[in-house]
Amino acid sequence: APTSLGAEHISIDDESILSTPHIDPGFQWDFLQVNFDPPVALALAVIELTIRSANDLGDRCRIILHTPLVTRMPPVNADIGFNTNASSDPNDWMYFAHLARWDNGKRTITFFLRENKVLPKGKLVTLRTNPGEFRLPTHVASNWNNLTVEARSSDGVDGIIQPTSVTQSARVPKLRAFLYSELVYYNTVPNARTHVHFSFRTNRPMFAGTRIYLRLSGFQAEVIEVALQGPIAHHFQNQIAKFDLPANRLEFHVNRTIFSVENNVTVTLLDLFLPPALYTNDESLLVWNSDPDCEIQSIEYSPEVGSGQK
Repeated sequence: APTSLGAEHISIDDESILSTPHIDPGFQWDFLQVNFDPPVALALAVIELTIRSANDLGDRCRIILHTPLVTRMPPVNADIGFNTNASSDPNDWMYFAHLARWDNGKRTITFFLRENKVLPKGKLVTLRTNPGEFRLPTHVASNWNNLTVEARSSDGVDGIIQPTSVTQSARVPKLRAFLYSELVYYNTVPNARTHVHFSFRTNRPMFAGTRIYLRLSGFQAEVIEVALQGPIAHHFQNQIAKFDLPANRLEFHVNRTIFSVENNVTVTLLDLFLPPALYTNDESLLVWNSDPDCEIQSIEYSPEVGSGQK
């Protein structure tokens, strides 16, 4: 700052303020966590909410979990059962009314504190819905900020803790699907023996333990264990596909992860017999995988057999 010394300045070091008033942040959550059991797209799952408040909550307070995209089966407003079995304190159930409330329009679960009960600040409580009641969406990102929890007065009019994004939440990965699929035959003569190239690309890797299914309507084989060849054949158990002849269904057991998200991959099935006829891109040729509730898809590209006259 200027002084009587004219152009010269006096340097003053930065220092912390010695005293400031306390500003109460108001009521808030100290910790929020949501888990799904199982965390599988479109599965019927248990929803688990863990809360810890930075303040005492009482007077029949409502604790409201907002779960966008989650649906209830059946999709109607209803009182729902829940439990506190996952809490460390076996007596945590005594803080809550025995039923929660599902609002189907708002996609919320409301838990009610009992009359004359106070949930003390710093207490960690876990609430779990009953199995078989809630269906998960096709995808939920880890720590999704649209999963929120709020606290309101007993009549729902006054906000006590504003809607707050959860601190942690489980990831629900997308159902695996085939982004590209193609069959190519060595020849297209009706009823002829041929090798079949099966090419595909998926939205997620085909992890070890996955099963891939092909329904080849009208195809036949002399064996039920169809030999496989090609650069990814060793990713399948015993380098074979099991052929359920009555169902026209081939089953591939993946025993080494296939990173089919990066490029199209191809495996060749040896010595199958073509049906008398197939349309170009015949919709009866199907592919799917072992994910629960995954979509059964028609093979995207396949050649005509027998002039397509079925």
